[in-house]
This record gives sequence, structure tokens and C-alpha cells, in this order.
Amino acid sequence: MQEEFSQALIHSGLSYTIIKPVGLFSGLHDLVTMAKWGLLLTPGDASSKTNPIHQRDLAHFCCQHLEDANAVLEVGGSEIHSRQEVANLVCRMTQCRFNFNVPLFLVKSGIKLMRLLDRNLYDKLSFFTYITTHDMVAPAYGQRKYETYLREEEDLAWVKSGQRYRYSQK
Repeated sequence: MQEEFSQALIHSGLSYTIIKPVGLFSGLHDLVTMAKWGLLLTPGDASSKTNPIHQRDLAHFCCQHLEDANAVLEVGGSEIHSRQEVANLVCRMTQCRFNFNVPLFLVKSGIKLMRLLDRNLYDKLSFFTYITTHDMVAPAYGQRKYETYLREEEDLAWVKSGQRYRYSQK
């Protein structure tokens, strides 16, 4: 969907700047949520690499490129981690009891069954599986480290609000 919009914008004749972050630190909150329940599952062998970026570093990057014309810019954070390193770090910070890699054939089989039950959940799980089993690395930008971010997040309370999680000070 995002790529379709990007292509339409590029071919529209309008001036554009498209910024493609490889991932955000805050986008990994679902891993923290799972780990706080005591179990973290990672599809496949977790060897794929990623370099998510802190939201503030991304905002700074965007401000620096506000006037770039007709540009498509990929950006990632300062550190590259394997998915296993991310999972281990999250487990260490949350005192997760179980951290497992689920064989990819099992994950894909389960996702196929999910398609019959809930198309929306199927789409989300398919996307999650894709990004966690493929390298997602972009040119590095910023100074913030994921481990530091997680340490800072420990000071926040997780408050469940419907289907979404928000953060509030303890």
C-alpha cells in the first residue's frame, strides 16, 4: 500500500520527498509487550539484520531533508542488529522467561490457516513474518542506541487501552 502511494506520487508530476525509515524503535514495542508476558517468539532463524531508528533521529533527518526535491531517501539507525540480538536484548530488559525461534515452515503454515479465519490478522502476520525474516538495513543516521531506548522505556508504565497500548508515567 505504501509503495503504491509512493509510486503514484512519483509519477504525479508533483514535487516530492519520500522518506523510508527501515523501522522505528517504537515499532518494536510489540516485542516488548510479548516479552513482558514471559514469551518471545521470533519467526525463522532470526539471522536477518535490521537497523531501526529512534523517532527523534528520524524527525531530525526529515527536517534536514524538507527541501529536497524529487528524492526517495532510505534511513536507518546507527546500529545494525540481527533479529536474534534484538530478541535477546528485549528479553534481557524485560526478564522474559522464554525466547524461541519458531521454524519458518511452522510459521507459514499457521499464517495460511489464519487467512481462513481473519484476513486482517493474516495480512499483519504475513507482513511481520516478512520483515523479521529479511534484511531491513538502510544507511545509518543518528546517535541513539536501541539498548539505551529500552532502558529509558523501563521507566514507563504500560497501560492497556482497548486494542492499543499507550505509555504513561508511573
